[in-house]
Amino acid sequence: MFVLSAYYRYWNVRFARRGPGIMEYAGAGRWGPMGREMPKRFLRRGVRIGLIGGCAALVAVGFARPRAGAADGGTTNAPTSTRELSGRRAHLSLQSTSSLAGAVDGRGGDAGPAWRRATAGPQPRGPSICFFDNGAPLDDFGDPASQWSDGGDLPFIAGAADDFVLSGGAPGMNCRITTVRCAFHFFQEGAEDARPSESWDSVFVTVYPDAAGAPGGAPDNMGGQTGSVVVTREVAAGELFNEAMVGDCRVCWIVDIPVNFVVAKETRYWLSIVPRFAAVPQSAWCLSQANHDLVAQQGFPVLGAPFWISIAGNEDSPACVAQMPPDAGTNQDVSFVLFGAETPSVTGGCCDDANPPCQEGVSQIDCQGPNDRFVSGGACAALPAPPCGTTEVGACCLPSGACAELAPAACFQQGGDWSAGDCMVVSCPAVNDDCADKVFLTGNHVAVPFDTTLSTTPGTAAITSCGAIFQDIWFNYEVACDGSLTISTLGSSFDTSLAVYGPGDSGCPDPSLCPADSPAGDFSELDCNGDYVDSPFSYVRLSASAGQCLKIRVGGKEEGAGGMGLLTIDCIEPGLGACCHTDESCELASEGICLGEGDSFSPGQPCSAFACPPPCCLGDTNDDCRVDLLDVPGFTAALLSPPGSGSVAFCRADVDRDNALTGQDIAPFIDLALSMASCSHLCCPGDANGDGVLDALDVQGVLSAILSPPGCYTVEFCAADVNEDKALDTADVDAIVAKLLAGEVCPSP
Repeated sequence: MFVLSAYYRYWNVRFARRGPGIMEYAGAGRWGPMGREMPKRFLRRGVRIGLIGGCAALVAVGFARPRAGAADGGTTNAPTSTRELSGRRAHLSLQSTSSLAGAVDGRGGDAGPAWRRATAGPQPRGPSICFFDNGAPLDDFGDPASQWSDGGDLPFIAGAADDFVLSGGAPGMNCRITTVRCAFHFFQEGAEDARPSESWDSVFVTVYPDAAGAPGGAPDNMGGQTGSVVVTREVAAGELFNEAMVGDCRVCWIVDIPVNFVVAKETRYWLSIVPRFAAVPQSAWCLSQANHDLVAQQGFPVLGAPFWISIAGNEDSPACVAQMPPDAGTNQDVSFVLFGAETPSVTGGCCDDANPPCQEGVSQIDCQGPNDRFVSGGACAALPAPPCGTTEVGACCLPSGACAELAPAACFQQGGDWSAGDCMVVSCPAVNDDCADKVFLTGNHVAVPFDTTLSTTPGTAAITSCGAIFQDIWFNYEVACDGSLTISTLGSSFDTSLAVYGPGDSGCPDPSLCPADSPAGDFSELDCNGDYVDSPFSYVRLSASAGQCLKIRVGGKEEGAGGMGLLTIDCIEPGLGACCHTDESCELASEGICLGEGDSFSPGQPCSAFACPPPCCLGDTNDDCRVDLLDVPGFTAALLSPPGSGSVAFCRADVDRDNALTGQDIAPFIDLALSMASCSHLCCPGDANGDGVLDALDVQGVLSAILSPPGCYTVEFCAADVNEDKALDTADVDAIVAKLLAGEVCPSP
């Protein structure tokens, strides 16, 4: 028999320790028993670790210098590295090339809208803004490799850096940089499934002083730095936001990195961005469409390229001929933007926790070391807790609302609030608890982990057409395309409710979209949803236009319902939808190319468990179209004597979908059984012939399904179950006739 134990569920939210005192917060589902220490490293879904052979690379050897035309910085052939690793041969490359296996074909479109969007939070206006744009990503190959691979079979350090100078504004002021936007490309095996927020463990953002036209310092292979460094910050992958895929020839992922450091104006610096994750795939910093003062630099010591040499520049790849890139070697800058605001040039108390006591009268720019904490005004007594010299790890509530286990200095540098304890016992309040406390989102695909545990909702809050929403949080979303918009909480750990307000056309965020207090019912929402298709998740689908602003409200359906969750937003352009293949893979495609035997197409839908369910009802071992305690005997028998892999019985018992029947299936099965989950598919009830229209042609389809019932987990069952009672019978015939007489239609794609 089963003993029901307490389990916690990490639905699309992951904590993982990365070295001393660092706990990261990122995305993919995992389970663990209550009270056990979390694993130190999780494999990320969609990233295949492997080794390949065969690559080519180009490198320009020389020093940084002012440009004098495309001929300046010609390329020479550089040897690739071939290494024997555990009996396999592996190749590394100094830069991305179109000839590399695993390079992702472009499908992200124009980089302009994603590059020009606002970053999160209120933006400074007028002369006080500190802003530097080094150019949007160029749609061509030749991007310099940048990555610290500190695990797996391929340990190495590769990095790139480019110069910047912040100018203008009031005299005597410095610039506090709060966000760095960059663009990165993945190549080699596993690149097609990689993205920064899921594939990176963390990312190092480092600023070096200028040393005669080159960076004055460099990264080492231990996560540290050599030479002179102004500031370096390690940011967990879970803190990245505004992720968007762009490029018609070569894919780049644009992503915003939250930082907190100060630099001087009218001073040349070098910015380096080095993601930390095990190769392969490799990552490269995407080249810029623009050329500024000095040539970007790179280093890859294991390939014989020391820190620093000039990058080769763009490839003018034949694969990108339709994008008409410039001649090879013309563009030798990398793509990034700095966002910030002016801050006074001040001195104050500087605490180096590794070398106390606190020192007074220190410039803020000179107090940004890895163990430094700064308090303005010169009074060390005003230093926030804990006392100077504290190096033990505690719970750090980050500006995003996530919790990370960090030392006080690391917490301070990321703008967090530190307290003793760990993230298992310390809960951080959401930063967007009130409608005015907005979090800004945009992009064709957005996936944002959240935690509503400590969120509050006043008794005067507006009630929606779907009822009250408890412990709610708020987001602003700027629509990224013309087409169909889907918003869901699939993967959340509690019973959610969702409401969307808008659209607003006066820019985003639009404060006028906040509903008025109305405990009796406001009903001003554009759409809302509680339990979608008998699940605890929420889902809405609506038409939208690029540039519109929507306000999204997420919370619990019942009082006291809160916890960890995932908000997913997908903007699907007309003609595209989820193409579900028989091997359980899915791609966003047009119906015309979704032609494989057994393929199913859901127009206007993203790839998700709603659009592409598994080929069985997970956990329903007694085949009654519901998962409950009656399924326990069958589930137990399957674990003790596993049925054949590939059989329906195996599929039903493999609840965590890892193609194995193990103890890892127990926790998700218990959750499904206790929630009495039903087997449902996303469909238009009544559209039995699947043409998207409710008409007389569907009556025969409903009758056929009643006479020969399809599996309850299929779209055919969902469409024939017109009255949505989870049974196929003559009542569904009456229901389809009633729909036709009432003139009902299927939802617009």
